[in-house]
Amino acid sequence: MIALSDIEQLIATVLMSAYIKGERPLSLVLCSRVEAGKSRIVMRFASNPGIELIGDMTAWGIAKHLGRKIQDGKIRHLICPEFSIATSHKHETVAALDAFLCGLIEEGVGKIISAPYKQVEVTAPYGCGVILCISKQDLEKKRTHWFQVGLMSRLIPVSYSYSAATVTKIMHYIKAREYRDEQGIKLEFPVVPQEVDLPSYIANKIEATLVPIVLKVNDPKGELLESDKLYGFRWQRHLQRLAMANTLLAGRDIVTIEDYEQLAHLTEYMNVNGTRVI
Repeated sequence: MIALSDIEQLIATVLMSAYIKGERPLSLVLCSRVEAGKSRIVMRFASNPGIELIGDMTAWGIAKHLGRKIQDGKIRHLICPEFSIATSHKHETVAALDAFLCGLIEEGVGKIISAPYKQVEVTAPYGCGVILCISKQDLEKKRTHWFQVGLMSRLIPVSYSYSAATVTKIMHYIKAREYRDEQGIKLEFPVVPQEVDLPSYIANKIEATLVPIVLKVNDPKGELLESDKLYGFRWQRHLQRLAMANTLLAGRDIVTIEDYEQLAHLTEYMNVNGTRVI
C-alpha cells in the first residue's frame, strides 16, 4: 500500500508484543479519515497465527465464542477493521464492551457472573491484545468517555493524514488497479514467548524523552480535565514493550539504541490528531 510502511511496522510490532515473555500484548487503535485505508492495512495481517479477524464485537460475543481460545493462547490479538460497527449498538451494549475491553487488554477477564454472561464458565483469567480501526469522527465522540473509563490509556493511538502528493499517488494506484497485487503480510512469530532484555539506560531514555512527548501530543490543547490526565505509567510500559517487540522482529533478544531510535520515529504517529502527514 502507498506510503504506509511505518503503519505496517507499528502493527507488526504490536502483534509481536504477544510473544515477549512476562509481558501482556499491546493494543492499538488506528484512527484516520474515512477512505484512508485503515481496514485494508490491518486485514493484510489477518492470516498470521494467533490472530482473529472480527467484523463486529460485543462483550458477550467475545466471552462466549472466543473466551476459551484466548485462554488457551490460540488467540493473542483480535483485529476489528470496522470498530464503528461495534459502537453502533445500543448504549448498554457498547458500555459493557468498553468495560470488558479494559479487562481483556490489561487485567485479564476471570469468571463472568453478570446475568447476560451466566453461561460462560471460563474461570481462569485470560486476556489478549486488540487492534481497532475507527474513523476520526467516531473516535472524537468516544474519546472523552474512553479516557474516563480507562480504555484510551490501554490503547496505543495511531493516526495519520495524506499529503496532496500521496493522494495523487494513491489515485494512480487505484486507476492502474495495482491493488490486485496486494498480498498478506506474514510475520515469523516465536513458537513460545521469548525473554527480551531491556537495558536500564534505554528504559531511562524512554522515560525522559518519549513519554513526555506522547503525553503532550495526546492533549495538545489541554482539554482534558485534571482528573482525566495521565501520569504516564501505561505509556512507559507501552513504549518499553514496543522497543522489546521491535527487538524480537529483528531476531534479537537485547534492546539496542537502534530499537530506541526506531521507536522515537514511530512516536510521531502516536496520537489521534492525524498530525503526521505522509
